[in-house]
Amino acid sequence: MFRATAAALVMAASLSTAPASAVVVDTFETYTVSGSYANLFDPPVTGTLTVDLTTDRVTAANITTGFGSFTFIAGQGAIGRHGQDYVVDLNNGAGTIFDLVLDTRSTLFGGKTTTIDPRSDFFFETFLGPIPCFTCGDFAGSLTISDPGSTTGVSAAVPEPATWALMILGFIGVGLLAYHRRSRAATVTAS
Repeated sequence: MFRATAAALVMAASLSTAPASAVVVDTFETYTVSGSYANLFDPPVTGTLTVDLTTDRVTAANITTGFGSFTFIAGQGAIGRHGQDYVVDLNNGAGTIFDLVLDTRSTLFGGKTTTIDPRSDFFFETFLGPIPCFTCGDFAGSLTISDPGSTTGVSAAVPEPATWALMILGFIGVGLLAYHRRSRAATVTAS
């Protein structure tokens, strides 16, 4: 009788487990970059930045300027007196660096519109080292979310409460079955 009950519990736990529910979490945001210079000579800056909201990192860039397309992220990190700003060093592969300084990293990694700081500038790599663009003037603009929720990640599946209950009952049943067999074997060897 006991063996049949334990086997039924184990069978019920293994057959009737409900599928685990997956929680969809928004982990990436794509920002549209739109900016220009204070002077009227240089072309505008446009493109996109992809930001990972779980690691607080910019993971991809595709920004077009008068100095070419910047797709390689050479470095990034918090700057400023209290680390409130965020700089992304972009490289176009042709000797030009674009230091894109973004105000308030909390808005950038919070999935909100972010302002481009006027300290953003271009640098040209020379044998003397990087030289800033003296004719560019102050840079201004903003980053807006281009398509909220377009890129999502799926976190690990979380079992339903009924699944947990049946799994626990199954483990208890297997434990009782093993205990019963061990105590029965001990009684047989003692006789």
